[in-house]
Amino acid sequence: MQTLDRAFFRKDVELAAARVADVKQLSRVRNALHRSRDIFVQRQVTPVRADPTDASQTRKCILLQPKIKHDGVLLSGSTNMGSGPLLLACSCWSDRSTWGKAVTNLHNEAHFNLRDRYLPFKHLIGQVTIDKNAAIKTVINKTDTLHSTNEYRVLDYEIIAGEPNLDVEVREACSVFRFDFSKVFWNSKLSTEHQRLVDKLKPGEVVCDVMAGVGPFTVPAGKKGVFVWANDLNPDCFHSLSDAVTINKVKPFVRTFNQDGHAFIRFAAQQLLAQDYGARVPQKISRTTSKERQTPLSQQHSEITAPKIISHYIMNLPATAVDFLPDFIGLYRRHEAWFQPHGIYHLPLIHCYCFGPKLNSEQEDLRAARPLVWEAVSSKLGFPIDPENAATELHSVRDVAPNKRMFCATFRLPAEVAFSKT
Repeated sequence: MQTLDRAFFRKDVELAAARVADVKQLSRVRNALHRSRDIFVQRQVTPVRADPTDASQTRKCILLQPKIKHDGVLLSGSTNMGSGPLLLACSCWSDRSTWGKAVTNLHNEAHFNLRDRYLPFKHLIGQVTIDKNAAIKTVINKTDTLHSTNEYRVLDYEIIAGEPNLDVEVREACSVFRFDFSKVFWNSKLSTEHQRLVDKLKPGEVVCDVMAGVGPFTVPAGKKGVFVWANDLNPDCFHSLSDAVTINKVKPFVRTFNQDGHAFIRFAAQQLLAQDYGARVPQKISRTTSKERQTPLSQQHSEITAPKIISHYIMNLPATAVDFLPDFIGLYRRHEAWFQPHGIYHLPLIHCYCFGPKLNSEQEDLRAARPLVWEAVSSKLGFPIDPENAATELHSVRDVAPNKRMFCATFRLPAEVAFSKT
């Protein structure tokens, strides 16, 4: 079958039923059958029905599991058994029970990564998905993976059912993001990782989100009072990022840019050193205090000044992020006085996403990836990173393919690199 035939899924099932003569006992009997798991449970089927043998239509019966056969045995003082056929139509089956494959939903879209053996049935899969999920309007199958040659990290896909409209609105970390899925990168499975890293950021710090996408790091960070310089090369990402900053009301803390990441790493550091800026935010003050000062609440604001140094660089481009590390060489040359032990600032922490091998377990993956990742990072920086340093961490993010896992390498930019004269 390659086109949905609803009649194919129609099925007559012979079921026993428990007749409840006293409707006052209905709740008690139903709860007892739930506890014993003898009650019939099926999508869009109500197990409590009118007793078809009762002309007055006052008595009820409860459908039982097919394994229970009608033998006239008395179940309780007010309950006995009967049986009869029940028609299960296509609407009674879930998409999983219809064809056995789970689906990932994004707003009004369903996304699949169909394996080769499913491809002849892709349109059937799409039709069933829409038929079983009222909110789904479009079903797509991802036909490619992310490659380093894909400049904007946009997946190839095909629409296998529904409307040719990939505009979505998604919510993550109490934030709203609107974008065209065909033009930007988004993965809801990374929400835990987004939150993990945002939790490391402190209010008042400056963060440089070099490959910000539509803002899954940027917007939640801005909401907690972190100054963010957010950049993405993709014009469509930049548009959606700017929109997210506006609708989530984080403009006082977030600046957006549409530049090449290589240039942006230095641009952000130099611009922050050269200018003074901050955020003007509403001041938290009680109404009683406001009346005493005779100042309207709408006019009470406080000024928060941004630091002169970036505390974190986030580089979420796993396929090629390590290639941006040479841009940190000499990043703060001739500005040594700002940093400890001479000044008050620490050199920034770098959060560089990358891929590594996937073996049998997460711990094995970490052991295998650790020397490979730190060797690649050290090679790009021209200076060895000490894996035992307290600020150094290799975090396992998630599996992305049968033989590939995503990692986040975190380390503090070495002084030998930041102040390098070469």
